[in-house]
Amino acid sequence: MESKLQKIFEKPYIEAQRARGDEYLWKKFREYYSKNAYTYNEDSFINDFSKVYKEITGKELVKDKVYYVKELDIGKGLSRGETSTNYWLNTVIPYIQDLMKKREQKQ
Repeated sequence: MESKLQKIFEKPYIEAQRARGDEYLWKKFREYYSKNAYTYNEDSFINDFSKVYKEITGKELVKDKVYYVKELDIGKGLSRGETSTNYWLNTVIPYIQDLMKKREQKQ
């Protein structure tokens, strides 16, 4: 399914227990997908998304990690610049998959 994921990332940031940098990473994904069209494939989506995560952060998207990413070190707070992989794996990816399934069902 052809999908421009920037439409998803144009939506407000999904609040969750997360590191402070995740909100800024959300914006980085918005920028990435506004420049790169994406053909959604349910079977390869997680691998594709993980590659983009690594391209943006320089880090692997694996369970139970909190990474410091200098480019995300904006604002105030103890966890500024940090990104929680569990937030992306357990909240964002399922959210995107659910939206994509709903879009497929409408077509």
